Amino acid sequence: MDDPLPTGGQALNGLLAGIYVAFVVAVMPVLRGRPDDTFLRVMNRINDVIVNPVFLTLFLGAPVLALILAAVRRKPLTIAAAVAALAALVITFAVHVPLNDALADGSTRDKYETPWVLWHYFRTGAASVAFALLCIPTKTEPRPNASSTSTQKTTHDLRSSKDPGRTTEPRRRPPWSPLPPPRSPRSPPPPAWPPRRPASATPSTTRSPGIGRCS
Repeated sequence: MDDPLPTGGQALNGLLAGIYVAFVVAVMPVLRGRPDDTFLRVMNRINDVIVNPVFLTLFLGAPVLALILAAVRRKPLTIAAAVAALAALVITFAVHVPLNDALADGSTRDKYETPWVLWHYFRTGAASVAFALLCIPTKTEPRPNASSTSTQKTTHDLRSSKDPGRTTEPRRRPPWSPLPPPRSPRSPPPPAWPPRRPASATPSTTRSPGIGRCS
């Protein structure tokens, strides 16, 4: 089963990037050719409706999960994804939220549309980069399995039961045990006991009594 943390991070960042892309390719191009009163009315309505639990979950959950993944994995790709997701969040709070508030207070279209669209391109790019980096697989160290750990422990116990005298530490000589006498490397080895009789060079001939030489 896949880890839910990277899967959730990919899903939230992907959905958030998709919403931003929808504004780039559909919403803003449609409003570009509309009259000023229509543009202002539609944008104010969008800014009010989009603040809902679903969008807030995507908007805040995407960078939070990216940061958690970067802290857990500590890989260059996940760290870069967290930086990109955090950049999209900062752009929204630093640029788009003040522009939306000013538009609700009666700002003009000329002061709103150009900076909003320009910084929305950067926000969309950052969110898309974060999603793409999170989708790239990274090599992670395999975690020890509980079954393998128990198997190794059982094998060690079986070996210990078969050879109870086997210990992991080297055996130490008791302090009261006498040391063997030092042995000179040039001294000859001790003679074998009992001593061996040397074999004769020529076999001895014996004669049986009462048997003479035949003539």
